[in-house]
Amino acid sequence: MRGWPAMVVTVLVALVLAIASAHADNERFDASELARDAPQYFVLLPEDPQTTDGTGELRLSENGIDLTNGELLDVMLEQGNGGGHLVYKVDYGQNPIMPSGRRLCPPPLNPLYLDFSTLPDQPDSYQMTLYCGSRPVPFSAISPTRSAAVFHYRRATDTLWAHSATEGGYLHGAMAQYCATAHDPARMAACTRQEETAYATIMARQVPPPLLRQCAAYVTARHDHTGYVSFAHLLDCTRLRDSRAVFDYCSLRITGQKRQDDTRFFDASPPQARGVALCFNALAAQQARD
Repeated sequence: MRGWPAMVVTVLVALVLAIASAHADNERFDASELARDAPQYFVLLPEDPQTTDGTGELRLSENGIDLTNGELLDVMLEQGNGGGHLVYKVDYGQNPIMPSGRRLCPPPLNPLYLDFSTLPDQPDSYQMTLYCGSRPVPFSAISPTRSAAVFHYRRATDTLWAHSATEGGYLHGAMAQYCATAHDPARMAACTRQEETAYATIMARQVPPPLLRQCAAYVTARHDHTGYVSFAHLLDCTRLRDSRAVFDYCSLRITGQKRQDDTRFFDASPPQARGVALCFNALAAQQARD
């Protein structure tokens, strides 16, 4: 999962390796939703100075927790823990550096479990109980009195965030924002579903990162593209027999000049970039094949 390049999307710095149907929002915080409808992500913002200094903002999925400094915890959901709790078992041997510069657990201990629980009288608030240890043990064998720390968060349902450079993620909010600006309101829901489906297909097919990087330049007509890159356009590009030939045809059609090589794009000319990208994406949608 590590090592996906941060080239395809800036809002989504890299593509997380996940295979699933993409029903996602960050309105719920429930283990059954995570297990059934991956990939799903939640953004938790620190609520007090201790949490701000201890962990900072967290980005949670069913198999990973990202920190704002680029560190990642590989985790798995612990089965059989209900009662408003979401318990993560940490893959043993990890002890990431927090944004504060300190380790999550004081060495030589490692984090074993992260127990997130909701607060009944504050539906958007959560607390995370950290358990550290020198060796793996079952969660049932850990006494609640042996916790290493307790941190407090509030759920953010409107935060557009970027994952770390080493392990990035899917964000429903970025897709919805893109669709809101790219289409009229009546088409927004259909556009978002199309983006989610395309994302899931790219992940299921494990499209090689170099091909995604190349297609990101083609669908935007910019070598140093910024902002959200449509997963539907990316998928169409990867399904072309010769994406470079299609892009060069559009470049010639819009500018009247042939590109010298495949390193020349239209970053310096936004109007030309928009025209070439529009041409390429329309032809890719027509010619894409499995």
